This record gives sequence, structure tokens and C-alpha cells, in this order.
Amino acid sequence: MVKVIKTLLVVGTLGFGLCSCSDHDHEHVDEKAVKWNQLRELDELSEFGEAYSQKKDMGSLKKLAPKLVIACDELLKSGIPENAKDKTAVKELLKDVHGLRDLMKTVATMSDAQLASAVESFHPLVVKLMEEAGLPQVHANCEHHEEHDHDDHDHKE
Repeated sequence: MVKVIKTLLVVGTLGFGLCSCSDHDHEHVDEKAVKWNQLRELDELSEFGEAYSQKKDMGSLKKLAPKLVIACDELLKSGIPENAKDKTAVKELLKDVHGLRDLMKTVATMSDAQLASAVESFHPLVVKLMEEAGLPQVHANCEHHEEHDHDDHDHKE
């Protein structure tokens, strides 16, 4: 019985660290894997944006807009990782990130529908950017992610 409990504890401990939304857990053990923390951060924020938009939470969308601008700025100045899968495609997609960043700077003049649409544009772009860069989709197999309360942890501002 003690052996079974020890095994369950070890397996449970290993499984606990496999699916998390903290910045540290976004890193894969594979040293050759593409790492781009700024893109991961924009991914997290864009997921917030989708959720807020679906809930029609305009107050949260307006508060998120400057964070998206900052995350875009950080991403754009970080440079494309040397081991990115398709640097040409990534470079083209970064032009779209730049355009969305500029659009988010005009949030004060946007209607609610325009703001929701602009914010909703981020996540599909980020997903495509991650795909072209060769970053693994961390949340794709994360069962708890949909129920996860992102407000429980901090994101860069």
C-alpha cells in the first residue's frame, strides 16, 4: 500500500508540472525548441482579450488595450529567434502585429464593436505566428486551461 501511495505521489507531482500557465512552465525541456517569451506573453494577453470579448466585458477590454500595446512593443523589439522554423513567414506576420499594435493605440476613438474586433484579431495571429516560428502550443493539450482563472497570476505590463 505504501509503495502504491509513493508511486501516485511521484506520478501526481510529475503530472502537476506538465500543464501550467506560469512563465516558467512555458519553457520546454528540449534545448533545441524555439523559445520566445515575448510571444508567449502576447499569447496569454490575447487569450484574455478573447475571453473578455466573448463576455462583452468592454471595461476589461479597454484596460487590456495598453497591455497589448506594450506586449507588442516587447515582441517587436525582441527579434526573431535564430532557430525559428520559417523566419520569412514570421517577419511578414510581425508586420500584422505592428499594425494591430498601432490600431490598439487608438482605443479611445474606437466603438465597442471596433475594439472587440481588434482585440479578437490578436489570438489567431499569435497562434499563426507561434506555428510559423515553431513554438509548441502549450495550451492546446492543457485540460484545465479553459477553466483557469488568468487573473490568479500576473502578466508583464
